[in-house]
Amino acid sequence: MWNPQIEAFTERFRVLRYDSRGHGRSDAPPGACSLDRLGRDAVELLDALGLGKVNFLGRSEGCMVGS
Repeated sequence: MWNPQIEAFTERFRVLRYDSRGHGRSDAPPGACSLDRLGRDAVELLDALGLGKVNFLGRSEGCMVGS
């Protein structure tokens, strides 16, 4: 859903897009997944990539994960 905006975003930012658990092509481990866990997933991804300060953009669930 972000495809129409990507060109404009990449003019000014380095863009990282990822699928959260159970979305897109990402696996969903068995059992419930909390919003807290999704937030930790995002932080762990940024840490693994060595990214410190970032701008985070999301919609619906992604907005809650980034806040």
